[in-house]
Amino acid sequence: MIARAKKYIDAIISFRKPDGWICPCKDEERKTYDTWAVQLISKTLTVYYECSKDKQIPDVIYRVLKNYYEMLKVGEITLFDWGKARWFECFIAINFTYNRCGEEWLKDLAKILKEQGLNYNESVSLWERPLNRWRFDTHIVNMGMMLKSEAVSYGILNEEYTDNAEKLHEILKNYNGTPVGLFTGDECLSGLSSIQGTELCAVAEQMYSYEILYACTGDKKWAERLEMLAFNTLPATISDDMWTHQYDQMSNQVACVKFPGKSLFRTNGSEAHLFGLESNFGCCTANFNQAWPKFALSAFMHSDDTVINAVPVPSELKADGKYIKLETNYPFENSFKYTVETEKAFTFKIRIPSFAENLTVNGKAANAEELSFEIAAGEKLETQIR
Repeated sequence: MIARAKKYIDAIISFRKPDGWICPCKDEERKTYDTWAVQLISKTLTVYYECSKDKQIPDVIYRVLKNYYEMLKVGEITLFDWGKARWFECFIAINFTYNRCGEEWLKDLAKILKEQGLNYNESVSLWERPLNRWRFDTHIVNMGMMLKSEAVSYGILNEEYTDNAEKLHEILKNYNGTPVGLFTGDECLSGLSSIQGTELCAVAEQMYSYEILYACTGDKKWAERLEMLAFNTLPATISDDMWTHQYDQMSNQVACVKFPGKSLFRTNGSEAHLFGLESNFGCCTANFNQAWPKFALSAFMHSDDTVINAVPVPSELKADGKYIKLETNYPFENSFKYTVETEKAFTFKIRIPSFAENLTVNGKAANAEELSFEIAAGEKLETQIR
């Protein structure tokens, strides 16, 4: 999988300009080119590096961001459209690069992006009723993405964390919520009716936001909301072989047939809820494939010498002399078998869902929101949790 991705990564990198510009446009078109492309590819390169450890990638990200900063700083380019609406996407790469080099210009870049970016707190009044027209500040994929904006930006901006995502999540849920944790948006926020749809890209991006929110805050509510989407909404909108999908899924869909006459969706066509290779628009065909891999990557997280099992899915971790295997059929069965082997001492923690009752560890009753084990070097641990 890494080798297959590398072919495309290398092709993209080969088209960089000497100053670091990576967007596919002519030099004279830079000012009018939507630099969401910079934010997106820098994020993609960061995630790719975390999986591949491709040695060229950190320098590529550094040069792309440095060029972005220098052009934004002097006003040669500015944020607009998608780049303005998704400014926080760049912080995945900014934080990665700052943690490696610690250079102050990255903090300045972060400030510029936030200053020029869309402030969604100023748009919440627009979320209370469907507008029946397309807007960046009610676009459902932007809604899913922006929930992580404070979590990825507050650290490098030296701001206090306020859990703003919870406030925005509550407003979206109250006026556009569904029983499975999504918000309606076909293609923009669409109210509480069960016949309105939700774009598949929003499912993938909302999942990623919850993964980031849990990783940055440790607040288990985000992990539980992530499970809700992963086990209910994502499987419903793609086929098991992932060769066909819906652009819009509905809570109350009884048939996959074209709407007769005018579309019931607010800004999507009458066939957006049908399964196909590229239904409605091609964005979901390109984007939905990230949801399962990133969900799998979030199964285990770490903080210094502590490893946390964040999401209880069948998985194995091999890293830094540590091996952890989780065997489970969750969420269909609430039984978990862990096998742990390590060359180094470390702390192993397991997130316990808030709904868990009658918890047992190796047959003995336990009462905890989180289980913690101190694993000695050379020790092998087998634990059964129910």
